[in-house]
Amino acid sequence: MSQQRLQKYKLVPPNNLAPFHRISTELGHPDFYPPKPGQDEDQMTEENVKRGFVDVPFVKNEFFPAHDILSEQLRDPNTLKNLGDFMTDVMRLED
Repeated sequence: MSQQRLQKYKLVPPNNLAPFHRISTELGHPDFYPPKPGQDEDQMTEENVKRGFVDVPFVKNEFFPAHDILSEQLRDPNTLKNLGDFMTDVMRLED
């Protein structure tokens, strides 16, 4: 019986997962995070070894309602004008 060499596993996104951008592959795919060299969780610091890696969330409290903050900003008279200006700029970029 001949021995076959095993191929190195390569992590690839599923076929049904569309990339973020059809031209730029640097942006990757949504919800697909392959490991990269030099990530924080790979650092063998004393704290990581003793306690394990703790990933700090981007949002401190994702369950905090932002209704009060947003409603105040939406009542500002300049907000509607700023949103309109932003949408006008977006429409110009699409042309």
